[in-house]
Amino acid sequence: MKRSDRHVIIALIALTSITTLGTVTFMFLEDWKFIESLYFTIATITTVGYGDLHPTTDISRLATIVLLLLGVTTVLTSLTVIGTKYVQRQERLLERRIKNITEHMPTFRKKTDE
Repeated sequence: MKRSDRHVIIALIALTSITTLGTVTFMFLEDWKFIESLYFTIATITTVGYGDLHPTTDISRLATIVLLLLGVTTVLTSLTVIGTKYVQRQERLLERRIKNITEHMPTFRKKTDE
């Protein structure tokens, strides 16, 4: 496995971990259902923050602050890693296509008068 592939896997694990941690935390602290906690966590770490759900206790507010700091950082870093890998892959595909086209193009030589 390539190093860049490992970075993508680590990024996906980090995203999954922060989402799971946030979801479980709010299920426990706010007594929300799974889907409510997941929704709040995703809205929070993506900085959407619709405001329809919000923490109601001080400990939940502190947990939200921690989730924001860790979650936003994790999302931005992970998306950067995944996006970079995607762009590199597209560049390699484009280079192969260009090489393939240029190898199959007829070469035109200018006729010289002698």
